[in-house]
Amino acid sequence: MLRQRIRYLLVLLASGALYIFYVGYTSWLIFMMVLLLPIASLILFLIAIQGFTFDIQVSEEQMVGEDALGSIKISTATILPLSSIRIVLQAHNAFRDETMEEVCLFSANKESQRFPLPFHFEHIGMMSIQVRAVDLYDLLGLFRIRKVPSQEKQILILPQPLETVDLSVDKARIASLESEEEAVSTRKSNGTQDLFSLHPYQEGDGLSRIHWKLSVKQGEWMVREFGEEEHPFTVVYYESGNTAAEWEQIYTRLYSLSCELLKQGIMHEIQNVDQLQEALRIQDMPSLHSYMVRLLDQPCQLPASTQPIVQRASGDGLLVTKNAVCIIEGEQGNE
Repeated sequence: MLRQRIRYLLVLLASGALYIFYVGYTSWLIFMMVLLLPIASLILFLIAIQGFTFDIQVSEEQMVGEDALGSIKISTATILPLSSIRIVLQAHNAFRDETMEEVCLFSANKESQRFPLPFHFEHIGMMSIQVRAVDLYDLLGLFRIRKVPSQEKQILILPQPLETVDLSVDKARIASLESEEEAVSTRKSNGTQDLFSLHPYQEGDGLSRIHWKLSVKQGEWMVREFGEEEHPFTVVYYESGNTAAEWEQIYTRLYSLSCELLKQGIMHEIQNVDQLQEALRIQDMPSLHSYMVRLLDQPCQLPASTQPIVQRASGDGLLVTKNAVCIIEGEQGNE
């Protein structure tokens, strides 16, 4: 805006010099037009901004690595154009506690316009997009009016699900079981559930009934068949990260595994081995979405325990780490 004012001042001085050295009707008319031009521009500017509205429209959730799915809608109540609109947007990632700011310049030459959001999300988290300021300029760029809309929108940036979730086996835990028969008899010693047979995994079988050790030897999932259902939910543990990057890796694998389990019709319970988050049963995608909101709407925490991960898990199930998804037999499963 300073440049425009300097240019106008130079034009005004030139028109004044023309009138002084070349006295006449034409030079006087040019000087008066240049002199009155800012007043006319200001009047048109004040009329043009009447009924000015600003709105951010965003998608409630999207995947990491994508451009922001949303737009900025600008409307005025008149057909008079503005020179330009300068918008300062700020996006804060609650999970990583990071803030980025973008300055957008738009030419407002229509009564109603839409512009895409300028953000590209490279990390998961709950993003809060806030308008810091909206600057409106007249046609000459000599005057500016600043508006500060109290508007904030949130977008949940979810991990991009992995195409495959590789399962590795905590062989140290499984090797502690002397045999498949001992594993079954130990866990079913109460006599309330009888082992009928073993069969390959079928869609809908709960992971809590998978025979871990035998599955490793057979090279395929083997499921125990009992007289009555053992557990309606499979437990999925996840470790704690030491940095935001490690937490992001863990949550990506956790989200991918949970999505895969839901596709197979397997309900499960998610627990943090350090109990940094309250356990939650995942029965469908809305419950998974609620849990991800809970995880990503706060800064990542550091674990207080230095005990080995598998010893912190309270039972058998699946363990999500930053590098892999492991099958474990927890302490309760070996008692």
